[in-house]
Amino acid sequence: MRFSAAQSLALALPVLLASSACSSVPTAADVSNFFDVGFSRKSAGLDGVDGLLDRIERVHVEAELSKETSATAMHSLETICGPKFDGDAIKAYEDLVDAIDDSEKQADKLRSSIAPMKKTAESVFAAWAKDLEGFGNAEMRQRSQVRLEETRKRYEVIASAVDPALWAYDALNRDLRDHALFLSHDFNADSIAALSTEVQGLGKDAGELERRLDECLHATEEYVRAAALRGQLEGEQQARGDEDASQR
Repeated sequence: MRFSAAQSLALALPVLLASSACSSVPTAADVSNFFDVGFSRKSAGLDGVDGLLDRIERVHVEAELSKETSATAMHSLETICGPKFDGDAIKAYEDLVDAIDDSEKQADKLRSSIAPMKKTAESVFAAWAKDLEGFGNAEMRQRSQVRLEETRKRYEVIASAVDPALWAYDALNRDLRDHALFLSHDFNADSIAALSTEVQGLGKDAGELERRLDECLHATEEYVRAAALRGQLEGEQQARGDEDASQR
C-alpha cells in the first residue's frame, strides 16, 4: 500500500523532531532531505544485484561468441592446410585472415566485458558486507552473511574461469596469426606438409580453449540461475514457452 504525501509527512516529522529536539520546527527542505537520505537507497541493493547480473550475462554472451569465432578461425586454418584442399588458394587464405581478424576482435570484446563485471562485483559485495551492520537480529545477520559468502563463491568461480580462458584465447589468436603470416609467403604443398604437426597441436589448443570457455558459460549460468531477481527467470521461461508454442 502506498502512503499519500500527507501521511508520509506525518510519519517523517516525528523522526525529524526526535533527531533535532533543540532545533526549530523542520522546514520543507529538512523533510525533503529526510526522504532523499532515508528512502533513496530503498532499492540500491537490488539495483546493484541486477547490475551485476547484467554484467555477468554480458560475459556469458561474449564467451559464447568467442567459442564460435575461435572455432571458425581454427576451422579455416584446418581447411586450408587439409590434405584434400583443392579450392581457390587466394580466396581461402583471405577467408582465413578474415576469420582471424574476427576472432581477435571478439577476444577484445570478451576482455572489455570482464573489467566492468569485476568492478561491479566489488561494489556489490562491499555494500552487502557493510549492510550486515544494519541488522538488529543476530540470526538474520548470520543468515545474510551465509548468503553473501555463497553468492561470492559462485562469482569467484566465474572470475577464476574467465581470465585463463581469455589468456588461452589470446594465445590461440597469436598462433593463428603466425600461421597466416607463414602462409602469406609460402603456401604450397611442401609448406603445408611442414606445418602439419603445428596445426595438429594448435587444434588441441583450440579444444582446450573451448573447454575453458565452456567452464565460463557454466559458471555464469549457475550464478544467474541462483541470483536472478524474483520473477526474472520465471518470466524468461514463460517467454520461451510462448515462443516455442507459436513455432509449433
